[in-house]
Amino acid sequence: MLDRVLIVPLISTKHKVWRESDFITWWQLASALPETYFYMLVNPEIEVPAEFVLPNLGYVKRDVWHPHTAAQALLSTDLYDRFNPLNGEYQVDAVVTSRIPIGAGLKRMLAYSNNCSIPVVLFEPFAADCDVKTKGELPNLEQSLKALSYAMCPTIFGTSSERDAGLALSRRYLSSALLKRLDQTAILQSMGIPLSDIRERAERTPKFELFTMLFAARFNSNKQWASVLEAIETFCRMTPDTQGKAICSSTPDDVRLDHFQKVKIERQLPRPQYVDMLCRSHVAVSDSLEEGLSFGWAEQIATGNPVLLPRRPWAKGLMPHAEYDVCFHDGGRELLALMAYIHKNYDAVRAQIRPAVDKFIGFHDLPIAARGCADVIESATAGTFEGFKNWDGRLQECLQGMPDSFTLAEFVKACDKAGMTFGILLRQLSALNTYRNLYCWLKQYAKPQHSIEMRFQK
Repeated sequence: MLDRVLIVPLISTKHKVWRESDFITWWQLASALPETYFYMLVNPEIEVPAEFVLPNLGYVKRDVWHPHTAAQALLSTDLYDRFNPLNGEYQVDAVVTSRIPIGAGLKRMLAYSNNCSIPVVLFEPFAADCDVKTKGELPNLEQSLKALSYAMCPTIFGTSSERDAGLALSRRYLSSALLKRLDQTAILQSMGIPLSDIRERAERTPKFELFTMLFAARFNSNKQWASVLEAIETFCRMTPDTQGKAICSSTPDDVRLDHFQKVKIERQLPRPQYVDMLCRSHVAVSDSLEEGLSFGWAEQIATGNPVLLPRRPWAKGLMPHAEYDVCFHDGGRELLALMAYIHKNYDAVRAQIRPAVDKFIGFHDLPIAARGCADVIESATAGTFEGFKNWDGRLQECLQGMPDSFTLAEFVKACDKAGMTFGILLRQLSALNTYRNLYCWLKQYAKPQHSIEMRFQK
């Protein structure tokens, strides 16, 4: 049973963290696992709107803010001081993070002995493919750190192409012995996206009167937005009763867009209107060079509308089901021909891809995927703590003397009075005498409460 988990997100925003996709990913995971209490380590000036307050999520503020480039590879003392297994104020079953380069170092930092450590599970948001330069080639140092972390920590990859990219990177830097570990540590498991709600809304939302081609993604070189909009513009000029729409909140001010006459571009849309646009459109188009487990494309697939995907490894990893092969293209004239084919055979194509969409939602939908993630995290805790053979009876006596509700710190004081010392680094004390071992013993007999302080209920 997972009772307490620490989230170490990759967040660089000082205040409005809910705008960051990594924050949303972790927040969604916590919301889907209400039986587990999550700590999230956040910047000291964080602002949390009421809609992001959960009864099973506590925000623990760091001492100082660090920029993105430092945060992704930083092992901080405030994390160790509060969560270390010897005498950390907060004790957790496991740590989860998307800061891949620190994985191996974090695992070592939270290891007190061979049988007393806090496991670290990695959630890989984007495995760098060394052969794709769209996001900039990572320095060799960061690549090697990521490869080592993949081997030392269970790592969740959201798609098969992401896992393949991670393995390809690892082969560049790891020995054959470490590569063998990847058979157990590189795990194909979705992090979860709330897709059922999207599908249900799409099924009850009427389409636009005009046949609508949609591009909903950032306007950057990786998305190849200009060529996609040009293809939509050309198709709509050639085909009566059609229109194009594009949604992008990050359109650069200096980008020229006035030559797109058939494509209406929305620079900002609130979430409800954005989802409505996805549902009311007929077809969505992508030509991205590289993606990870893209929430945007996943939501568009979940509508049941055909999403025209580039015939590239990331897209085949995202949508591997054969029923969807009709929607893949190589760009250029083939993309235009595919648009025309789907316009002519729209209902038949939607029926053809429906089994693939069902399987896609079955794998990535948040309630199902979150449970799978929890299973991975829980399995990582095996062998990371020890029981008390000689002190079990005395600990039981201390527990009987505690009030119905008490904190871990209060229980430590009671044990100390009874001659059992915990959390002090002395040579003559056994490695058993750690807060982690005491926490793991205690939660067998008292229920951990959903609160930031380490409170238990008898």
